[in-house]
Amino acid sequence: MSPSRVKTDVKLNEFLFGLAFYPWLIAWLFTSTFYKDFIHPYGIIKIWEYVGLFFLLLKFMLGKSKIKSIIITPIILLIGFIVSYDNGNASFVAYTLTLIYSSRDINFRNLVRNTMFCQIGVVGTVVVSSLLGIIPNELTLTYSGGVIRSRYGLGFNYTSFTPNYFLSILLEYVYLKGEKYWTIKELFICVLLNIVIYKYTDTRLTFIMVFILLLISFSRRFISINMNFKFLKYLLTLIYPIMAYMTYWLTAKFDSRNSLLSLINNLLSQRLRFGQEGLRRYPLRLFGTHVQWDTSANSYFYVDSSYINILISYGTIIFFLMLISYSIIMRKVIINQNKTLLIVLIFWSVRACIDPQLFLLWFNPFLFLIARTFLDEREGIGDDITYMRIE
Repeated sequence: MSPSRVKTDVKLNEFLFGLAFYPWLIAWLFTSTFYKDFIHPYGIIKIWEYVGLFFLLLKFMLGKSKIKSIIITPIILLIGFIVSYDNGNASFVAYTLTLIYSSRDINFRNLVRNTMFCQIGVVGTVVVSSLLGIIPNELTLTYSGGVIRSRYGLGFNYTSFTPNYFLSILLEYVYLKGEKYWTIKELFICVLLNIVIYKYTDTRLTFIMVFILLLISFSRRFISINMNFKFLKYLLTLIYPIMAYMTYWLTAKFDSRNSLLSLINNLLSQRLRFGQEGLRRYPLRLFGTHVQWDTSANSYFYVDSSYINILISYGTIIFFLMLISYSIIMRKVIINQNKTLLIVLIFWSVRACIDPQLFLLWFNPFLFLIARTFLDEREGIGDDITYMRIE
């Protein structure tokens, strides 16, 4: 087969996946904004999941599938359907799993870059619109630790969305930049944006994480990362199960009478208390539980930790499949000496302890790496180019 024919097939392959993913992604980005009252993104999502399944089925039929794919695909779809069925908080899980598995032959770097552009476009539009008065920029007053905090939503229905999207965008930018050194100009712009966003939203943990990420990224000019220590390799390979266990243990053991645990809970803005309440109200199940979250100021109840949230909402099967997959990913990243991707994934493992975005593709395109756990050991992970073999 001629090279031009192969090139055409690969472009068609990515085009079909893009039709299934990017409109769905953009609709989800708008769900937490005040634009949802005008464009009704949930309706778009519901329709596009059917449209997208058609494009993904067409992509699957046009591609050359191995026996393993034919066996695994219906199992993944069945698990996703059971988790999503009659579970409002997990309605997207089936489509998410389908997208992840369908992305295994898609250029991963393009996925991250295009997701980042969509995030920048939507978040930028929403923030500017709120500052211009086109949509509400709600002011929320919260009381914590004896201090009243004034927090602006910047066009989102909760104050933490803008800083969390900023951190996601920054992690994606770090990955795309790779081994290239950061310039003073880049660092200055990111620091300035972080300070401005913090002044408006007063989201402390994300503000700190952004500064740590910027410090590590810039310090790579002067400090090299050595991954040759055997113990460190084991530790990093299992970083996701370790962080998940640590989060679960602290949450389950939380007691307000314990001064240390109480201090940690206060530093984490009551995350341990709400996580424990979630575990108490909703016993763990294989395929998750429909949870009625409440983000109103007077009766707030939400589990911010991704690990605890996934356990409760999506169930133990998704939870353990995710941890196993991330462990395989970390092992491959370490073998391939991909230091930049390693830094990004370590940050996501820590971030998942305090924020609920680990399993949300509109926040975390690195979730697509799970598809690479189905690839051959000899293949790279997070490489710039992946090919769909067509004969």
